[in-house]
Formats: sequence, C-alpha cells, structure tokens
Amino acid sequence: MRVYPALCLVMIKGPAPNMWGKTKPEWARGTEALKMREATRSPR
Repeated sequence: MRVYPALCLVMIKGPAPNMWGKTKPEWARGTEALKMREATRSPR
C-alpha cells in the first residue's frame, strides 16, 4: 500500500504533464502488475 503514493509522486514529478497522456497506459499496466505482485507476495 505504501508503494502506490510513492509511485504517484514519482510519476507526477518524473514525466511532464504532457507525457502523462502518452505514458498513462504504460504506468497503468505497471500499477496493475504491482497489485498482482503484492497480492502474491502477501496473500494476508
């Protein structure tokens, strides 16, 4: 759960607002992958 806010901050600070539109699908897939990883890592 701590990774999400950090990722959001990094994404906002990293790429420019113009890049958001282009990188949206890419980082969206990344967040989904992270969710799956976290679920598999800590099923509790």
